[in-house]
Amino acid sequence: MKNITIQLLMIASLIAAGNLNAQKLAEVKIKKPNKITEKLGKITLPTVNLSNVTLEEAVDYLRVRSRALDPKRKPGHEGLGINFVLHTKGREKKVIQNLSAKNVSMATLIKAINEKTGTKAFITEDAVIITEPTVKIDFEHQGDEPNKAKVLKPEIKRLKETIIPLVDFKDTSLDECMDFLRLSSYQLGKGFNFVNTEKNLETKMTLRLSNVSLLNTLRYVSLITNTKLNITKDTVFIIPRVDLHVKKWGRLSKIIIPSVSFTNVSPEDALVFIRDTIKNQNSDYKMKIILDPSILPNTKINMRLKSVATSTVLERLATACNATCYVSPGMVLILPKNQKVSDPEAGESLPAKELEKKKSKMERNPFLRNGKSN
Repeated sequence: MKNITIQLLMIASLIAAGNLNAQKLAEVKIKKPNKITEKLGKITLPTVNLSNVTLEEAVDYLRVRSRALDPKRKPGHEGLGINFVLHTKGREKKVIQNLSAKNVSMATLIKAINEKTGTKAFITEDAVIITEPTVKIDFEHQGDEPNKAKVLKPEIKRLKETIIPLVDFKDTSLDECMDFLRLSSYQLGKGFNFVNTEKNLETKMTLRLSNVSLLNTLRYVSLITNTKLNITKDTVFIIPRVDLHVKKWGRLSKIIIPSVSFTNVSPEDALVFIRDTIKNQNSDYKMKIILDPSILPNTKINMRLKSVATSTVLERLATACNATCYVSPGMVLILPKNQKVSDPEAGESLPAKELEKKKSKMERNPFLRNGKSN
């Protein structure tokens, strides 16, 4: 089944005021309905009163109410409800100050929460994913290795046919998650081995699901932890996803500058500030940052940023100079944009001979000989 996105139309002014009236809302339109979208339209909440709650608390509320109001629930029992997967950064900072409603559908309430928290809803065949507006999700291929699709058909079928009754992870490590899924797969069938090659000890996840296939559970895990899946016969490998920005910039992508405030600053002075900030935070880190002499010195930089990676500041600086950055071991070169580049995956790179020529020319720059290159 293809991934499904939900398009919900409503009156923005009512949301902004914190009040929803089902009779005054525009019609909710759903494209390509499935069992989740059908439930979203059928579940009606008599009253909603959310005050000063975090996004995570609001999603927990949606999960609980969907079970209590599930149209297919048996008398005196909760239904299966709707699975919700939260995939956002800074969720504790996303707070709903006031949201009240009467006789409102679950679909409309989700849209209201999206508006209040700056998020969006993405619907799969068995869950609603709450994520950032800029995130693009191709759930059917989440974490997959496309070049192995033909080889993996039997394994993917088996993963899809294995249904996990309940997943309840709260700040769970990837290793603990893999142990649980391995045991569950053997209890429910032939079983799979799981190998976690992501050794970042800070990788934790919170995920609550009911009656979801092992394949989709792995896809949700992959989404939340930003990892890839390498599925072989009887074994699933969890592999770190390469961040091309981090790959290109290395340590500079992790050195955070608390505040940048440039007003009509020359590129040279901006670089002095960046170098001094790097030295103050990492006295042992040696990195030359060199500005091509052909970049006009009368260019003025205006920039206001907070808590931003050094790599991002350098990229913004280069853009302001109509230039581009080339990162090599121990050195960042800021070159004019008309400079011929190659290797699109790495970003901006130069042929070896041309690079050595550039380095030699730039290191003879009087500005660099003044000791400002380190």
